[in-house]
Amino acid sequence: MNSKFEELETRLDHLTTRRERLADHLGAVAERLARFGERPPNRLLDDLTSFRLEFCSVASDLGLVETEDGESNGAGDLSLDDLRRRLDWSRRVETALRVLGQVLKLRSSDGSTPEDLHAVFDDARIISQRLSSWPDVDPQVVNELSAGTHPLAQLVRLVGAGDDLSDQQWHEITENLCGAYGREVSVIAARGRLIFESEPSSM
Repeated sequence: MNSKFEELETRLDHLTTRRERLADHLGAVAERLARFGERPPNRLLDDLTSFRLEFCSVASDLGLVETEDGESNGAGDLSLDDLRRRLDWSRRVETALRVLGQVLKLRSSDGSTPEDLHAVFDDARIISQRLSSWPDVDPQVVNELSAGTHPLAQLVRLVGAGDDLSDQQWHEITENLCGAYGREVSVIAARGRLIFESEPSSM
């Protein structure tokens, strides 16, 4: 799991715990105010301010609000559930982009770029550019890529883990690839003629 998303998940968990504690504290303070006219302690106000600042910070990190001069605009309309949904969506977009990156590394086993993959590369680049500039534009494509049901994701799986597929999975994937990109792409992938280009080693 991406460490950035792990950190955001942890922060959201802490916010959820803090919200529950603050709700209990506010209930007790409201009761004392009603019964005895006791003013809320300054510490409670500080805790509420701290909670709001952290909430806005997470919302900003998730791209849900814009921050200007330390102030977040639009966070008042958001809930913790909204932030969790956005985190889940961001994870799926990240997974989709990673799959597309793998697609663009595909090469023939001799290291050349197969002519038959031009349409595959074109689709991968177009989708990647869309997701990089406007992640919400293609929710169905993102869901399919992250779930492994999109033809491009299936191509990556066939090349990277074809030996681990059942006969039925292998048949379904090759049929889907044939329908999406033609028989040639399906054949060269199924016959092990594609590999992933290795990253250059750093010296």
